[in-house]
Amino acid sequence: DTINGSVILTLTAYGNSPCDSTTNSMVLSITPNPVANYVIIDSNNCWPTNPLCLDSSFQLIGNATLLPQGGSLLTSYWIIDGNSPISVPYGTPFTTSFSTTGSHTIQYIVETNYGCLDTTNIDTFNIVDVPYVSFDIIEDTICCIDTINVFIDSIYSVIDTFTWSIDSQGITIWETNVIGSSTPPLFPTLCVDSIYFEYVVNLTVSNCCGSYNYSDSLLIQPAPIVGFSTIPNTAGGIVTGTSVDFYFDPYVLGGDSITDYMVINYGDGSSQDTINNPSMPLPLWGIQTHQYFYNGATDTCYIVTLTGINECDTTTYLDTICVFASQVFSIFTCENSSQCEGDTSNPIIFVDQSIGSSANSTVTWCFDWDPVANICNIPLVVSSIGDTVTHTYADCDTNYIVMHTIFDNTDPISPSIDTSYNYDWSCDINIFCSPTAVIDSCLNICENDTVEFINSSITNNDFNFVPNPFISNSNIKWYVDGILQSTNSNGNLIYI
Repeated sequence: DTINGSVILTLTAYGNSPCDSTTNSMVLSITPNPVANYVIIDSNNCWPTNPLCLDSSFQLIGNATLLPQGGSLLTSYWIIDGNSPISVPYGTPFTTSFSTTGSHTIQYIVETNYGCLDTTNIDTFNIVDVPYVSFDIIEDTICCIDTINVFIDSIYSVIDTFTWSIDSQGITIWETNVIGSSTPPLFPTLCVDSIYFEYVVNLTVSNCCGSYNYSDSLLIQPAPIVGFSTIPNTAGGIVTGTSVDFYFDPYVLGGDSITDYMVINYGDGSSQDTINNPSMPLPLWGIQTHQYFYNGATDTCYIVTLTGINECDTTTYLDTICVFASQVFSIFTCENSSQCEGDTSNPIIFVDQSIGSSANSTVTWCFDWDPVANICNIPLVVSSIGDTVTHTYADCDTNYIVMHTIFDNTDPISPSIDTSYNYDWSCDINIFCSPTAVIDSCLNICENDTVEFINSSITNNDFNFVPNPFISNSNIKWYVDGILQSTNSNGNLIYI
């Protein structure tokens, strides 16, 4: 009975005859064996998620179990890499470490005060070291747009994380982490705004045991950085015939040490100019002068392109120069050309589409032009090119003429002017009069008589665009004591 910790052992001896026998009994105590187990306390806190580290001490502590009848746990035996057992009192930590990387074994034996033993399996542990790495930048002087090519030429130990970074003047400007792969990442392009610039490329490799950093320097030759300013200032546009001076200093960064030469295209179809690298000892780029001429009907803009060239790359700087038009053209349209007299909710809408200089042109409108007296019957309205204007006519008894004029004051001595009229753009102004309701059969009737009330309503429009002054029957509404009535086909009311 191992549960109770004892068994009864009985021996019976028999003689030669069936009646001759002897029996003897004794109580035999059975002590249960312990169940061996242990734990590891890692000073680096790597185990059990990560391997144990080289030359880093750790503690082995017995963690066996024993039934109450088994007595007490007395001794721990540790067998390291198959060597002779090392005994310590049970519960006392055994501190050890490994001085070489690779596979190592640990076996644990536990003994009770009754001499009962249990042994674990042989456990294998992989011991790793702090990692090491080195790399080589294949070309340590490159152009701004070139790709940074890095080759890892030495690597050691288990590496969990590769951290790549680039420093500029002691400040990290780029960093990325690569988990479990030694393949270098795609590095950014390193374009700078001045002379040759030195960067430091760093690689930090790490595992749970520690980390290691390796660095190498890189020299970047920048692309050209170019620009210019102008005299006069062309931001607001210029008039035809203006000469423009282009100044390149101090906008060409790095002076002559970066940009070999420049090419300027003025954008107006003229020949481009090449600006050579200035000679020492005064590295000043020359001034370029160009005159712009334009005779078109509308403002135009030219895109000036300055291209800087060196052995690495070409870069461009763009600016826009607008030249004002020397002519104007009067053009407008009507979005609607009909309305009822005085209807402010539905005015006539005019849209200016004139051609000319928006900066120097003025547009005037006369919505009631008298071609005989050559005057405007109402005040003029002033607007700008492209504006939308509205007007409400109060009188339906006139065929209106709209006069539209544009002035260009670019040349104050001889300004450009152009005029057009609504009939030039198929914009016939139709102002309808309000209708007049007329009942033509208003008389006294007797009870139960039937009478027809005749509709004689008119609009008072005798213009050529309204051939029939009478209102259509569909627009006739008869009411008796405020109640809507039906009408016949002539628009009249039959009433009983």
